[in-house]
Amino acid sequence: MIILIMGVQGSGKTTVGRALASRLGWSFRDADEFHSEANKAKMAAGIALTDEDRAPWLAAIRAEMDRANAEHRNLVITCSALKEKYREQLAAPGSHLVFLRGDPELIASRINARPHHFANASLLAS
Repeated sequence: MIILIMGVQGSGKTTVGRALASRLGWSFRDADEFHSEANKAKMAAGIALTDEDRAPWLAAIRAEMDRANAEHRNLVITCSALKEKYREQLAAPGSHLVFLRGDPELIASRINARPHHFANASLLAS
């Protein structure tokens, strides 16, 4: 089984995903691991990623999901997956989607409390 945890940055995907994987004894992968350095640099500069920027990132996440299925390995994985076409691309067999959401002010405060993360609160609206 694969659990894909989705939501905007700062919604708690990594925190919830790590806790859930630990509790279940499953593998965990964070979507940030799959971003290229170019994507990270764009986001650090406050530039929202385009669909073209995201395409290889989403493909890499889906490939990890497919590997987990091929290896009969349970997986908790995160990805913002905010567009329906992204969720469709990530809809691997045996996958279940969990959507985390929250008050924009709360999420912005979480983002601002992460000084070493490449994405900042200016990207929240995008």
